[in-house]
Parts: sequence; structure tokens; C-alpha cells
Amino acid sequence: MNVREAIKKTNGRFTSVTFIRSTNTKSGKQGEVVTRTFRTGVKKDVTGAGLRFNPEDKGLITLWCKDGYRMIKESNVVRIKCGDIDCSYFEVTT
Repeated sequence: MNVREAIKKTNGRFTSVTFIRSTNTKSGKQGEVVTRTFRTGVKKDVTGAGLRFNPEDKGLITLWCKDGYRMIKESNVVRIKCGDIDCSYFEVTT
């Protein structure tokens, strides 16, 4: 099962996603392995204007966490865990 299929199967439930950070931010450095809790299907703060690009074309997945919407590169996802769904995509050695 690929990353998009696994995210779709969560049906909006809280999901733990482990990924490799692709950019430097205030909360971490590029290349750092991060685990956060996300949800899909959240309509909060949606204005209806939409995005100016298609995230799928750039290999991005849009997820919601307590800090707002986040986009994660599909290729950087290491693990997805939600209930009986537990998918690992590659091992990370630190």
C-alpha cells in the first residue's frame, strides 16, 4: 500500500506520521526525523479559494495538525500508524 492509499484509509482519524523534514524551520532542521499527529478531512479555515497549484503534481500530501495545515513530501514519509494500519516505507538510521 502506498502512502496516499494509507492516508486515505485512515478516514479522518488521528494518525501518527513519521517523516523526514525537508526544510529548515523554527522547530527543526532539514533531514531531521519527526513524528507528528495529523488528521485528514478537516474543513477548518477552508475559504473555498483553493490552492494556486496541485499538491499531487509536486508529490505533496496535505494534512491537518493542531498548528494548522501542513504539506509533507510523499517521498519523505517513513511510517504511518493509525489503529490497525501500520505501514513502514523505509528504515531510518540515526
